Amino acid sequence: MQYSKSYSTKKTAQNQKIPGPKGENQVKNNAGGFVFGIDEFKKLDRFLILGTEGGSYYVNQHNLTIENANNVVECIKKDGEKVVNRVIEISQEGRAPKNDPAIFTIALACTFGDEKTKKLAYDNITNVCRTGTHLFQFMQSVKDMRGFSRGLRRGISKYYTDRPVNNLAFQLVKYRQRAGWTHKDVLALTHPKIKEENKNELIRWAVGNEKRQANKEKLHPIINAFEEINKLNEKDVKRAVEIITEHRLPLECVPTYFQKDKKIWEAVLPNLMIIALTRNLGRMTACGLLENALQTETKDIICKLTDAGQIKRSKIHPLQVLLALKTYEQGCGFRGSLSWNPIPQIVDALNEAFYMSFKNVEPTNKSFYLGIDVSGSMSSTIMNTNISNAEAAAALAMVTARTEKNYECRGFTSASGDYFSRNTLMTDLGITPNMRLDDVMRTTNRRNFGATDCSLPMIHAKKQKMDVDCFIVYTDNETWHGKTHPCQALEDYRQFIGHQAKLIVAAFSTSEFSIADPNDSNSLDIVGFDAAIPSVIRSFVTE
Repeated sequence: MQYSKSYSTKKTAQNQKIPGPKGENQVKNNAGGFVFGIDEFKKLDRFLILGTEGGSYYVNQHNLTIENANNVVECIKKDGEKVVNRVIEISQEGRAPKNDPAIFTIALACTFGDEKTKKLAYDNITNVCRTGTHLFQFMQSVKDMRGFSRGLRRGISKYYTDRPVNNLAFQLVKYRQRAGWTHKDVLALTHPKIKEENKNELIRWAVGNEKRQANKEKLHPIINAFEEINKLNEKDVKRAVEIITEHRLPLECVPTYFQKDKKIWEAVLPNLMIIALTRNLGRMTACGLLENALQTETKDIICKLTDAGQIKRSKIHPLQVLLALKTYEQGCGFRGSLSWNPIPQIVDALNEAFYMSFKNVEPTNKSFYLGIDVSGSMSSTIMNTNISNAEAAAALAMVTARTEKNYECRGFTSASGDYFSRNTLMTDLGITPNMRLDDVMRTTNRRNFGATDCSLPMIHAKKQKMDVDCFIVYTDNETWHGKTHPCQALEDYRQFIGHQAKLIVAAFSTSEFSIADPNDSNSLDIVGFDAAIPSVIRSFVTE
């Protein structure tokens, strides 16, 4: 008997630890395979960018949230100031699809931090909570965990005291209530001290002070416009259009009974920023505002969606664009019964907007193997959307495919039988730089099946004698089925090819697992759908 076939440091089944020191760093993942654990601050990054909404294939939303919240608290106790600064960085740079995890984390810092951490968190509440919706979510998070101290109330008050009067008026009418909170509730709790009389007029209006009736002429024009449009009868469309046009009222100020009218949308359209625009493309098409590509309104929308400057200024996240693309292209909402006939040119514009929403996309002129995990666990949706992790991973791989000349893109999974069967295990997804994202996602979705074996990209590259500078593996790190650990397959490939090929693991789950060996300087763990991914990849590959 050859005992080393069953016990080897170079080839170990993934449901066993690697013998020796390397295996000491391994932990069991949710699928029963052994992988590497990431440190608490890397897990914090995953939470801030991916959140826990919708849970994962193996862990439900409730348990995943508790697990990550406990990790955040651990990070705060270890280095609270580092946590707060990281939250500010990711939130302000727009690197996460949603701001909710950042809001929750800053609330945890206000609760569990030491005095220095709390002070830093108090001083930066408004740097994370930039809109009324953010503020109300923060208020409820804090209420669920602690009371409102003087320092905390002072930090919250900056939302009202530090804003220019025009911006404050806009915030008060656009963001009225959320999570059981209103501006009146927040102001009654914080009592901000404001010297400017024009701001005080706004505060009196927000809290419903009856004395404001005598000073109506002193109120900001947008306040009076908001009140007037909300008193109109649903038949008064003409006057509503006049008010919207004159005061550039945002959509949130327009009563819902007006929002089915084509004329209302025509008036609102110039006021819609990129993020609001992408969310409402279906509604505008359904109401008849957008009927063909030659209409002025359609041309204006396409122009906005393909304007790199506007995309950059809006800080729209790539996943928000991808969700808008899939929803609009399929002609019906993710939830609800609204339907429409999508205009192909708008779908094309959303494709372009997706690539422009990433930061600093530049070619490296290196050779890449893009391995997309299309196993069963990647069929779970990303952040409770209608996009699976596998579809999102394929879209993300397209950023590299569109940028680099030299790449191989394959979907991988595992099943019983031949490990090198290209039809069932290493699937040519047929991704080309000229493909539309909706086609890429459909192709990937049809390939979703089987168990997870993240060693297959390296094994396949060796078998096909490919010269790869960097493997990028898009996965949830729930690998378990292979006869060789991914890090062993990578080392075997390196010895075969004769140079230190690099490995980047793009994680699509907020778990504590990674197939990247933390002691390997040529392996890197990153968060899937971080808007800064292209620049991170470039720095790592070219260093």
